[in-house]
Amino acid sequence: MSEGETKVALLGAGFIADFHLEALRRVPGVSVVGVCDLSLARAERLAARAPGGQARGYTGIPQLLAEARPDVVHVLTPPEAHDAPTRAVLNGGASVFVEKPLAVSSDAGAELAALADARGLSLGPATTFSSARPTSASCATSPTGGSAASITST
Repeated sequence: MSEGETKVALLGAGFIADFHLEALRRVPGVSVVGVCDLSLARAERLAARAPGGQARGYTGIPQLLAEARPDVVHVLTPPEAHDAPTRAVLNGGASVFVEKPLAVSSDAGAELAALADARGLSLGPATTFSSARPTSASCATSPTGGSAASITST
């Protein structure tokens, strides 16, 4: 990995993770450093397909954050399981790109946005299958500013 690259990890190695991995493969300056899933075998299989051959599989968020040290984590769990991992990642110091919906309620979404803002991190929703056309998904900046990352998949 070269200096200045954005280190990305995937949290959840199910169906949608393949699409995120393929989109990340096309983004210059991005290195996939880890894949975390409840199944280590599934995480390791997806990590082995990541470009660069540096990604490892993990079964725990603390270990992923401590060892892989990602700048951004894509939370790709089912919608009802977005909140706890998103909070854990933000509290661990990484920005979060969450597969839609961001949260199961507007109050929960506002709490996550406030946490990201308080930590000086970015939080945003992915819109992988929002239409039949190619989608553009952006990691939104916190309300007080910061830089935005964008991924466009065709």
